[in-house]
Amino acid sequence: MIDAKSLLKGHSNISPSLMERLVSAKTAVLTPLGDKSLMQIADKAVEDIKKHMGQSISTPFNMAEIIVEFLAKDCSARTIPTALKNFLSQCEKEVYKRGYFDTPQICIERHVTVNWEHIGLILSKGLQQNIMKTSEEMASSIIEVDDYEEISKKPLLIVDLASLERIEWEDWMRKCVDEHQIVVGYIKENQCSVYKPLSLEGIKVISDSETLSSDVLQMLGNCASHRAHVLKHLRDRKRRFIKATYHKNIVEKGSSIIVELSRPELETTFDPNDFDVPFMKLHQPRFDFSAVIGQEEVKAFLTKIKDQFASKKSREMDLPKGVIFTGPPGTGKTMLSEAMAGEMKLPFVAINSADIIAQGNPVSNIKRLFSVIDKISPCLVFFDEFDSLGRARSENNASHNLAVNTLLAEMDGVKSNRGRSLFLAATNFDNVLDPALMRAGRFETSIEFTTPDKAKRESAIATYAENFGYDLLDREIAALAKIASGFTYKKMENIFRDAELFHATEPKSYRTLLLLAIGVNDLNSVHISPERLKSKAIHEASQFFCIKHDNSGSEIPFLSARYNSIEPDMETLPPIATKATLHKALIPILGGYAGESELLGQDKVSASSFSDVQKATHLAKSVLIRLGSFEGFEGIDTTQLRSFEAYVDKQTGITVDSALQDAKRIIRQNRSMVLKLSGLLTQHDFLLSDDLQTFEINTSNSRNVVSLH
Repeated sequence: MIDAKSLLKGHSNISPSLMERLVSAKTAVLTPLGDKSLMQIADKAVEDIKKHMGQSISTPFNMAEIIVEFLAKDCSARTIPTALKNFLSQCEKEVYKRGYFDTPQICIERHVTVNWEHIGLILSKGLQQNIMKTSEEMASSIIEVDDYEEISKKPLLIVDLASLERIEWEDWMRKCVDEHQIVVGYIKENQCSVYKPLSLEGIKVISDSETLSSDVLQMLGNCASHRAHVLKHLRDRKRRFIKATYHKNIVEKGSSIIVELSRPELETTFDPNDFDVPFMKLHQPRFDFSAVIGQEEVKAFLTKIKDQFASKKSREMDLPKGVIFTGPPGTGKTMLSEAMAGEMKLPFVAINSADIIAQGNPVSNIKRLFSVIDKISPCLVFFDEFDSLGRARSENNASHNLAVNTLLAEMDGVKSNRGRSLFLAATNFDNVLDPALMRAGRFETSIEFTTPDKAKRESAIATYAENFGYDLLDREIAALAKIASGFTYKKMENIFRDAELFHATEPKSYRTLLLLAIGVNDLNSVHISPERLKSKAIHEASQFFCIKHDNSGSEIPFLSARYNSIEPDMETLPPIATKATLHKALIPILGGYAGESELLGQDKVSASSFSDVQKATHLAKSVLIRLGSFEGFEGIDTTQLRSFEAYVDKQTGITVDSALQDAKRIIRQNRSMVLKLSGLLTQHDFLLSDDLQTFEINTSNSRNVVSLH
């Protein structure tokens, strides 16, 4: 077996030609190479390719670091030379794609932040004096060659090799490398042969035609800082199977074309040679909190968690391990989970909890899952539909019990050696979860997601309108927010997305948004016969007056005979908690039926009113049973006694009829106004709450038809 490390250090008695083949990655090596050895091979590959390319492409001092950073997870002795050639070819293609065919030289640049406090400069006396005059930040880094105590404090060293005798630098430079310092030596091209052995010691030797100046030192500092950054993270990136992607910006500068490489985007992937995980998806998050509209309280709470993870002062035991999101579907639980990963700049691992149970052995699947987390941590792990996996254990399902036990044990095992990973879970049914999952050290924090209230809906609609290019008035935003009562943020956004589909035939208008909000997909007026339109107008107008009679504070945001009208804003209506409130709730439901009966005649009541009758009867019966408020039999659960069925039906009929008679009385008292409003509804597609404010409700001579007590 070849000892690769000894060969690279030049400690083996082999021929120079074999050494060249090894460093050029042309000899198979059976032992794995360390990070510095890979960097040596990258240095040699850059040196070789520059000889063949001539002046067509100018590579920077840190080209070796660029290619090692680019390869990341795929960095090996065999991949470096090929990847370097391919990378340079990509840069050429990118330049030609932009139309620069006659450029004499393509220059590649990749800048990093240089901290001169971490760099020690060892320069000739003349160059020291020149630098002290021209650059204060570099002058503060100058160290005398015999001040080894000061040299040992600097993690990065830049050495002017021409200013030293070999006897001076040979021993202490090797000592620096042994102490894990990054050493970059600079020499003129015609003097580099004597310093070539240094490259076998892990020291980067740069030879160039330019005289050492402040500009060249800046590039050397860039190279040293980049080398330190790449070596620091390379092992972790290989372990976590991270790949890097550069964005290339083409800039014309004089006769040269500059290919500026951005800081690479890193993406964690599964190792395809490891194992297949069908229930798991892994990707870099595509957005952060700035892309999530609403949920400000939740985002503020999660930001505190993010700050805890980012703080170096936070102890592992003080960090929350898991957070569970609860709430109805569509409230943004999954979206906010990925946004949290984006905020923390962590890989996002999305788990389908149902697939863990359904595909193969659940216990084995959970163990495989956590073995992946071991490899790619730190990361953010998200369990979707968590109730499928975390349902409470029972005596009747041994397999599920084992799955929950395994999950509990694995979460207890996620300690500091796995990195700072955060677990999130989402469920619509938190009441069925196993209590052990909710204790400290597991999913210890619960956050409830709800549909937004009116103020939050207005804020969200204003933001969506700006994003999609709609110029809405405040009153229009308020009306849309009222109509969107009970909508999730996603559903409100979809209204604007759907409106984009109609731009070919419809201009960007408030009317389009309004009709889509109430569920109308055909934006043209619906064809209805005059008789049917009149009947529907009477129905809607009557229902409006019955709603406003006893609930003057409730708002009707939208009224239409041509389209489907919407329910009143339930946030302003009282809950049905007594027999009296039941009576008030039944009157609006039966208002449309009462209006058609009073104003058109009983023989012209439409079939659509039957759904109101059904709804009123069902509501009355269920509430009366729940309240136990049957006259003469108060406090009795009539559902347990079959002998009460006929009595329950009779009392339900009396309650519904009482409400219907009151609804008819309201219609008679407001007859002229009901007819006026119904006339407007036949002329206009819809009326909004502002249009309805002019209609006053006549409550004179108001009296209850029957006593409720």
